[in-house]
Amino acid sequence: MSKKHKFPKNKKKVHNSVSEEQLLTGTINTTAAGFGFFKMDTENPNQHTEEIFIPVKYMLNAMDGDRVKVAILPPRPGTDDALKGPAGKIVEIIERKHKKLVAEVLPGNFVRPLNRKINFDFEIARGFKNKAKKGEWVEVELAHNNSFRDVSAKVLRTIGESVTIQGDLDAVVAEYGLAAPYTDEENAAAA
Repeated sequence: MSKKHKFPKNKKKVHNSVSEEQLLTGTINTTAAGFGFFKMDTENPNQHTEEIFIPVKYMLNAMDGDRVKVAILPPRPGTDDALKGPAGKIVEIIERKHKKLVAEVLPGNFVRPLNRKINFDFEIARGFKNKAKKGEWVEVELAHNNSFRDVSAKVLRTIGESVTIQGDLDAVVAEYGLAAPYTDEENAAAA
């Protein structure tokens, strides 16, 4: 079941009631459920040092590890936000962490990242499928437009077939930069 992700169109770069000086800069840590937690870049004692909860609807298509600007949301009426901590809204993506990633080719010219903290699919850019077939693990390069809102994938290489032990292991090795298994020659030399 493929969930086609259409990135939200945020017409305003910065929330109307927040000045540029009130925005916080830092890194977003996302979850597989789609929400995230923002951590400030600096440990300035005059600024927020605790993590700030970012609801799904305010994620602005940010991916895990991206550098972002966040505005603190006002407390919700009738709730005790002091117990839960502050909530915020991403208003700008400054820099993407992920330039390349491992993904599975889906029907309809899409890929789904192996990393579940990136919880949306990317469309493969026209002419950049590189003969990849449905059900294969591939390494893709992400292409972002200037506003970071539209992201497409360019297939760089095929890693292996998904749902096979070897293909899945090769995909994990490629995604997380793990050492490849020893070759037969290396095993024989070590014996």
